[in-house]
Amino acid sequence: MLVTYTDKTESIHVVWEDYSDKESGIKSFSLRLLEAASCRVEDGDNLTPVPGQQWLVLGPDISEFTFVDLGLVVSW
Repeated sequence: MLVTYTDKTESIHVVWEDYSDKESGIKSFSLRLLEAASCRVEDGDNLTPVPGQQWLVLGPDISEFTFVDLGLVVSW
């Protein structure tokens, strides 16, 4: 799983490209925001869902999404 960190607190825009599998036919993508205790590499194994964020199921033709109205807290 690709992990990306941000210092934005109100919105996060994500983009994924070239994810296809013609043999199995991807029917949807599942997307969810996760958080770690810090940006340290060792905390990457302890990711938890951002409170209030559920799994989003997006169709196979969608390749980007923007989470808005988040109110995240920057953790240094």
